[in-house]
Amino acid sequence: MVVARELNITKAAAILNISQQSLSRHILSLEKELEMALFDRGARLTLTDAGNALYMNASKILDLKAQMLAQMRDIGSFRHSHIRIGVTLARSPIYLPFFLPKFLSLFPEAQVHLMEKHSEFLFDDLLEGKIDVVVGIEPVNKADFISYPLCIEDYAILVPKKMLSFYMRSEEIDALDKFPEALSIERFKSFPFLAIDSTKRIGRIFKEVCAQSGFEPNVILESGSISTLVNLCLRGLGVTICPTIFVELSKIQSDVFDSIKIYPIPNSPLQTNIAITLSRNRYASRLTREFIRIAKEEFVQSENRTFTEHYLTHKNRSF
Repeated sequence: MVVARELNITKAAAILNISQQSLSRHILSLEKELEMALFDRGARLTLTDAGNALYMNASKILDLKAQMLAQMRDIGSFRHSHIRIGVTLARSPIYLPFFLPKFLSLFPEAQVHLMEKHSEFLFDDLLEGKIDVVVGIEPVNKADFISYPLCIEDYAILVPKKMLSFYMRSEEIDALDKFPEALSIERFKSFPFLAIDSTKRIGRIFKEVCAQSGFEPNVILESGSISTLVNLCLRGLGVTICPTIFVELSKIQSDVFDSIKIYPIPNSPLQTNIAITLSRNRYASRLTREFIRIAKEEFVQSENRTFTEHYLTHKNRSF
C-alpha cells in the first residue's frame, strides 16, 4: 500500500522502517503469488493495471475494516471515541463556539480533532474518510453527501467612511442609511474593490452579480483571506464584501471599525447556506450523530434566519 501510494521504494521503506531489500523481496513474493507484475520498473516506478486494481481494492478493504472497528467501538463505549471535524479557518472561530462547548460538556471523554482547510479540500477528505463531518457550506455534489442545514450566512459591504464622501454625494449616503432594503452592489460600481479570490465560490458569485447589474467592478486587489480584505478596507484601501457575522465578532475585539460603514446586502445571491455534512456512504459513529444533534438543536430556530440574527439574539440573551 505504501509503495503504491509513494511510488518510491526508498521513501516507502523509510516510512515502514524496513530495509529496501526486504521491501523489494516482499513485492516480488506478492507478484509471484499473483502471477503478474504490480509495478513497471522503468526510469520512474509506476503501477501496472494489476497493481492499480490491487491498490484500489485493498484501499476499500482497509477502509471497510476501519469502519467496522468504529462500529465495534460504538457498541462498546462510544463516549471514549473521537470525532474529526472539518471546517475552514475563517468559519472555525465563528460557528464552533456556539455548539462545541455543549458537546464537550456532555461528552467530556470524547477526543475532538479539528481539520482546518479550504472547503473544496474538506469534502475530498470527507469522501476519503479522513474526517467525519464538515461544518460549512453545502457541497455542490449532493449525491455523495448528506447535509443538515443550520443557518444562512449573510453578507455586507464594508466601505471606508472617507471613501464614501469622496465617491458619493451627501444625499446618496443619507439614502443608503434610510433605505437599507434598497441597497445593491451597483451603488458602489465607481469604488475600488478589494475582492474575494475569483477562484473561490463567493468570488465567482460576486463577479456574476456585478455582471448581472451591468458593470465591471474596479478590482484593485484579490485575496482568498477575508481577514486580509477586511483589514485593508479598514486602512481605507477600498470596498470589500464579507460575512456580516465576521464583522460583528471583530467589532467586539476592536474599535477600528468606527472608520468604516457596514451595509448589509439584502436578498443577495451571496448568501450561503451553512450546514453540517457527512458522507452518504460511510458509517457515522454515535458520537458523530450526537454532534450533529447538538448542533441542530442550537440552530433549530435559525434554518431560515441569518447567522447574524441568531448571534445577536444569543448575545442579547446573555446580558
